[in-house]
Amino acid sequence: TLLATLSLGVVFYMVDAAVWAQAENELRRDLADAASLVAQHRATLTETFTRMARVIADLPKLKAAVETDDPNTIRPIADEYPGVINNSDVFVVTDPGGRPLASSGIDVAALPQTYAAVASVDEVSAFLPHPRGLLQVISVPILLGLERTEILGRLTIGFFMDDQLAAQFKGVTGAEIAFVAGGRVLAASLPAGSRAALATVTGANETATISLDDEEYLALVRPMQPDMPGGPLTLILRSRTERLQFLNTLRAALARALIITILLATILSYGVARTMARPLRAGTT
Repeated sequence: TLLATLSLGVVFYMVDAAVWAQAENELRRDLADAASLVAQHRATLTETFTRMARVIADLPKLKAAVETDDPNTIRPIADEYPGVINNSDVFVVTDPGGRPLASSGIDVAALPQTYAAVASVDEVSAFLPHPRGLLQVISVPILLGLERTEILGRLTIGFFMDDQLAAQFKGVTGAEIAFVAGGRVLAASLPAGSRAALATVTGANETATISLDDEEYLALVRPMQPDMPGGPLTLILRSRTERLQFLNTLRAALARALIITILLATILSYGVARTMARPLRAGTT
């Protein structure tokens, strides 16, 4: 019985360890794949908004309106074009000094003047914390002339990485998503009550483990701007409890098999012992 127990115990342990390691590796691979998908979708959004900003800033209609420096002339355009850009939450036209001429979406006071008053032909992309989530803005110059040397103003558009976008990314990747800036979780596909706990893993190097509502998650931390230390982050999480739940079923099945095997071995060894003991007793009488 002891021999059978030890043999089967070693086999079951090796099987359990191998299956657990394989499941853990698959979980980490799926988490990395989800992170790549999130980065691709966010890059696509950024590229789309940048392209649309360039096109709109180059329209003769907008240039002529900005050249008047009259907010009443520019305001109808600011009300018209945000509808052309899907998911546009910010549309601001400023003069070369950064003075708002017209805007649509959030209050322009939420936009720092440093992003609206760049006196150059550079395109600017920035991430701004906001009560609704993380706001990404793209600012491009409005230029006049073939040589494009005179700056009429700037056009700034942007979109929110909020709870809604996090839920959309979750639908694509199957993973929980959170957007972080300044050590605070600004938006997430998880309930708002989990944000304080999520903030504890924002300083982790690559992956970390976190428990939320009696469920264990594996979290992957990815910077949105790898070349900017302390910049905004994306958290990608997968439930380890849900993913590895089948291992508990497997372990229970292995334990039942081991118990049944021990009982059978005990009964068999008892039967063998009695079979051998009877002739021995008969031979000694």
